[in-house]
This record gives sequence, C-alpha cells and structure tokens, in this order.
Amino acid sequence: MKVVFTLVFGSVVCFFSCSDKNSLLSGTEWLIGTWEIESPEGNYFEAWTKQSDTLLLGKSFAVDGKDTQYYERIQLLAKSNTLYYIPTVPGQNGDSAVTFTLKSLSDSALSFENVFHDFPTLISYRRISNDSLMAEISGKVDGKVNTVNFPMRKIN
Repeated sequence: MKVVFTLVFGSVVCFFSCSDKNSLLSGTEWLIGTWEIESPEGNYFEAWTKQSDTLLLGKSFAVDGKDTQYYERIQLLAKSNTLYYIPTVPGQNGDSAVTFTLKSLSDSALSFENVFHDFPTLISYRRISNDSLMAEISGKVDGKVNTVNFPMRKIN
C-alpha cells in the first residue's frame, strides 16, 4: 500500500510542478513573433522565439540598411515554479545579465521586478490585441518615478 501511495503522490506532485512550469511560460506565448516600435529616431524591433517548454528568447534591435544593431538579449525562463525575465544589455551592468522575477501574470499582462536594480526596477508587457502590445519600464530616477512606454505592433 505504501508503494502505491508513494507512486500516486509522486505522480501528482510531478504533474502539478511540471504543469505549473509549463503553464507559466504558456501564458506568455502571445509574445512570440516580431514586434515593431515606431519612433522619431527610427524603428526598433523586439523578436521572441520559443526555444523549449521552459524558455523564450527575445532580442531588441534596429536595422539600418543591411546593418542590424542589437540592444538587448532576453531570456524568459520558467524555473522552480516561477518565471524570470533576464535581459543582457551590451555596455550595461558589466555586460552581465540582470534577473527580474515575476510579479504578476494574467492572460494579457505580465510584469517582472528587481528592486535592487538601478533602472528599471519594473518591466511590464500588456497585450492590447493579437497584433498590438504595450511594453513599459519604470523605476526611480533622481528620486522620482520615471516610466517609459513602448507601444508595439506585430509584424510577423
């Protein structure tokens, strides 16, 4: 009887822990694709691809003629029943990644926080429609809350 209980209990624990990890990342799959940000300085792009059931990879970049300039590489990683947003920005933080931890997740929004980072301390994405979203970074600059919005439209 103990063997049956152990097998059933172990299967249930594995099912829920594996499901939680997969459901966390599956709740973000609306990010997958290439998004365009139009600005007076030029157009910027953010592209997301699914690498596995626990990892989405993102990158932000601009295209100037045939040259592509990368601004940021991002991992969206499901691990230990939570989700992490891990950007690496060349020339910042000693070229090291910074980890932001999931703060909230819904069908149409997600946000990540790292209160120890200088700026931003909060990174959010909100799906407006299937082909439009709003990204936002915020935190304190010189003691005042500063927010920068990035409206994006999906181009593929």
